[in-house]
Amino acid sequence: MVKVDKECSIIPKEFSENGYKLFSELSEIVHSNGDDELLGLKRYDALQRLVIGVLDNVKNNNEMMAAIGNLGWNEEGNAME
Repeated sequence: MVKVDKECSIIPKEFSENGYKLFSELSEIVHSNGDDELLGLKRYDALQRLVIGVLDNVKNNNEMMAAIGNLGWNEEGNAME
């Protein structure tokens, strides 16, 4: 995940500041053998928020890159024009 985030920051800062602790915990629930079904249900809201946060970050990043492109800021020498 860290490698991906360095290329394209998609993980919400709130989740990544503590070594992806929340993401790791939720991942364990998703990949569990079913014994932790009640725990998974208790954590559903947090998992949903993480997924929505990632999708929002991807969308925002794409929109920002498009805006930068439309302004011509991504072309060498045009950064200050």
